[in-house]
Amino acid sequence: KGTVGRQMHYIVYYEQKAVGAISAGSAMFAHKKRDKLLGITKEEQKSGIRHIVNNTMFRLTRPKDAPPLATDVLKIWKTQVKQDWLSDYGDYVRAFETLVEPPRWGGIYKLDGWKKVGVTAGLGARRPEGHGTAGKASTGKRKIIRVPKKIVWILPICSFKEAAAKSASKASYGDEGKLIYDYLKLNQETWIS
Repeated sequence: KGTVGRQMHYIVYYEQKAVGAISAGSAMFAHKKRDKLLGITKEEQKSGIRHIVNNTMFRLTRPKDAPPLATDVLKIWKTQVKQDWLSDYGDYVRAFETLVEPPRWGGIYKLDGWKKVGVTAGLGARRPEGHGTAGKASTGKRKIIRVPKKIVWILPICSFKEAAAKSASKASYGDEGKLIYDYLKLNQETWIS
C-alpha cells in the first residue's frame, strides 16, 4: 500500500537474490527535538518539510555465510535517495529521519552516525471514511489516535537555506503542506487530551 505523501521503495539484492527492501517517504510533520536540532523554520514547516526524508521501512534478511550488509545497504540507499528525491521531486535532501518501534532500538542508525533525539508522542491521525487526502476530495478532517511511541533518529546534512538553494524546484509539492499545517495549528489543543 505504501505510505502517505512522497515515497520511494527499493528492493535490496545480494548475489542476484532479493534479500530485503528499504523505503523513503515524507518526513513526519513535527517533533520538537528534531525541529530544534535541525532549526526548522515556520517557512520550512509551511512548505511541507519537503527536504527531510524519512526512512519509512528497512527489512533485511542476511543470507547464510554473507557478511553484515545493513550498514552498506543504508549507505547506498542514502546516496540513491538523494539523487532520486532531487530528480523526482526537485528537492535537495537536507536530513534523514527514521522512527524505530521498540523492542528494536536503532543500532544500525547509531553505527551510521545518526543522532537519537527522543521519542514520538504516540499520536497519529486518521481520516474518516470518504475524506480524501488531496485536492478537491480533501476536507482536512482527521481523527487524532493513539499509536505506539517510536524512537526518533536523524542524520543532518545541511541547512534548509542550503537545501532550498540546491533544489530544482522552489515550489511546494501542493497545497497539502499548508492545509496540514493550518489544521494541526487550529486543532493543537486536541492533541493533549
